[in-house]
Amino acid sequence: MSDWSAPLWCHLPNLSDERYQGIVEALSNNQIGSEYSFMAERVRHVLAVLNEFNSGTWYAELTLLPWPSETGLSIEEERGRPPYQYVVKLDLSKDGVVANTLYLSAIELRLVTEFNPDLGRRIGDELDGPRPT
Repeated sequence: MSDWSAPLWCHLPNLSDERYQGIVEALSNNQIGSEYSFMAERVRHVLAVLNEFNSGTWYAELTLLPWPSETGLSIEEERGRPPYQYVVKLDLSKDGVVANTLYLSAIELRLVTEFNPDLGRRIGDELDGPRPT
């Protein structure tokens, strides 16, 4: 089984434009071997899981997690990191039973929304209620 945990820099609120664009390019062009390939694969995996459970019931909540003692972040990133990582915990159910749980960083949620606005909107609706009409 693969470890699909996002790298810790994905939980930073001030992700650089360079990193974000690197992930978008890797995702758009199916790049492998770049520093961003793992995140592109992770987002592809998340999109596939969300599509698989699209007809099921979703429950989303914002979750705060402590940072590990060794983050591997740069000094600049360490200075700008919030006290906790925050992730969207998304429980996906089929036939009334939770069959999968995803933990999405803010950048992953942004990428899901960019590459599939309907899925991103559904996660948003689960977090804060449907968009007013």
